[in-house]
Amino acid sequence: HFVVPKVHTENCSDSVLAMEFIDGSPIEKIEHYDQRTRDFVMHSLLELLFRELFEFKMVQTDPNFANYLYIENTRQIGLLDFG
Repeated sequence: HFVVPKVHTENCSDSVLAMEFIDGSPIEKIEHYDQRTRDFVMHSLLELLFRELFEFKMVQTDPNFANYLYIENTRQIGLLDFG
């Protein structure tokens, strides 16, 4: 369900994290999608939250909607901003 951008280490430094571009729609824009898609996206985000809590034992510390993208053609959620 989820995609994390690949890191381009050759372009990174102590103050720059260079990652691949993910083409998707901001989660705030899913209100314009059909109900099935909105349900899928929100179910996926809740699944991620519970996996973070109980499986990974660590959570995204800036979980605002700007850090998530919906990738329509693959029905995946892009996870952003780990810097």
